[in-house]
Amino acid sequence: MERQEQALTWFNNIKAPVAGAFSGCVTRALTQPLDCSKVRLQLQVEPVAHVAGARYSGTLQTLFAIFRDEGLHGLWKGHIPAQLLSVFYGLGQFAAYDQLNRAGHHIVFLNEHSDMRHFICGGIAGAVGNTVSTPFDVVRTRIIAQDHGRGYTSMTEVCL
Repeated sequence: MERQEQALTWFNNIKAPVAGAFSGCVTRALTQPLDCSKVRLQLQVEPVAHVAGARYSGTLQTLFAIFRDEGLHGLWKGHIPAQLLSVFYGLGQFAAYDQLNRAGHHIVFLNEHSDMRHFICGGIAGAVGNTVSTPFDVVRTRIIAQDHGRGYTSMTEVCL
């Protein structure tokens, strides 16, 4: 019986972080082309408006330009570090929130003011998620920003 209780406790402790990691993974897989477009638009030196010399002028035009210049692979450029970013963000955020919320039940003030508990736990959980995922954000941005066929050849090279 004790072994079953331990297994149940273990499962209850990991289900929120696993759900966060999984949801981050699925979301990233579906939205990576939009993220790639966003990063290119953010890093463009020229104005985004329709002016002579601007490489990208909007989201759809950027998506088509990346596809034309780099193929389908270009739309998923930086996908591996982006997946790691999403997974670690979801994992860190959900794990921190779950543990902090449980601990908050043992503090009288936070137990009586559940809105305040959720607010504090959510804020700290977001900070934890950001902290553990930021290195992957840097790697992802560097890979997306590089010119096609030039620059980094691997995630390890980006980190060095």
